[in-house]
Amino acid sequence: MKILKLLLLSSFIFLFAGILRGQDIHWTQFTMSPLTLNPALTGDFEGTFRLAGIYRDQFNFVRSQNPGGKGFRTPSFSVDVPILMLRKNDWVSAGLVMYADKAGTGGLTNNGFLASGSYHLALDKKAKSYLVAGIQFGSVIREIKDRQALTFEDNILNGQLGAASIDFTKIPEDGENYSVTNFGLMYRTAANKQTDFNLGLAVSYITRPNGTITAGGGLGGSGGEFKRPLKITLHGQMERRMNDNFTLYPAFIFQNSAKVNEIALQAMGGYNLTFKEKALQAKAGLGYRVGDAVQVLLGANYNDWQFGLAYDLTTSGLTSTNNLRGGFELALSKIIKIYKEPNVPPVLFCPDL
Repeated sequence: MKILKLLLLSSFIFLFAGILRGQDIHWTQFTMSPLTLNPALTGDFEGTFRLAGIYRDQFNFVRSQNPGGKGFRTPSFSVDVPILMLRKNDWVSAGLVMYADKAGTGGLTNNGFLASGSYHLALDKKAKSYLVAGIQFGSVIREIKDRQALTFEDNILNGQLGAASIDFTKIPEDGENYSVTNFGLMYRTAANKQTDFNLGLAVSYITRPNGTITAGGGLGGSGGEFKRPLKITLHGQMERRMNDNFTLYPAFIFQNSAKVNEIALQAMGGYNLTFKEKALQAKAGLGYRVGDAVQVLLGANYNDWQFGLAYDLTTSGLTSTNNLRGGFELALSKIIKIYKEPNVPPVLFCPDL
């Protein structure tokens, strides 16, 4: 019964939630992946360009307890750059982001490649507050890497594990792709010398693309399309410098898609250290994804490098199966600054003797 229960559970999680509807990529360290969070965050930094990478590995318990099962593995990489100054304090930015989300025994893969642009509009003469609008276009390719490894509910009930119960000829070898259009807004301000914060809103899948993975109908031959539902994301982060050494970083995210909500609240603290005469800030904190997991957060800022590490401790109904083990994340970003050396003409002093 324990094996049957585990097989039914993994089939439900990684087949019906994965193939029929698809899990959108999401991160515990959402602030470390700006271009998958909100296109308005494109170019939201001081520097020449920014490189960012993040990797998530979720539900390892399926691999450990059921050798045929696999979890979610999601790497992502992005680059963005301010490209054009307008007026005195406005600028235009562009960026690219790529990700590859692989889930479940059959290796359901969503490979995304998106380009984004944003306009940063200064709201005051001293450029303490900005309103940013961003747009993002791209495509996602969906495919099943190992379809013969899939196990369906009727396979288990009929005692025919691994036997195909659907027509795999309906699933193209090269997968199916659909276009993506996302839009975002963000407000950023320096409220005072100690406090900065931003608040953003993003709307994804504006054109409601067809995300069906099969050609000409559903997996069971029932036909029809799966229109990607709109995804609404509201997020915010504050940087509050309490004193010369300690900074507080509270953050939140709210997402809604197809009447399903995700809410996460986080708080990190950063303490300034000295390392080889350069600034080093060590960060640690906790977060909570409502109804799902407690998040353990670690990180560090060193010059223009930012490092993040996170682990989710499951608090949902899966705790009886995964023993609190959830998702692991590793993130790294770097802001590159390339400034032209000033050309100062020599000055000859001729003292009056």
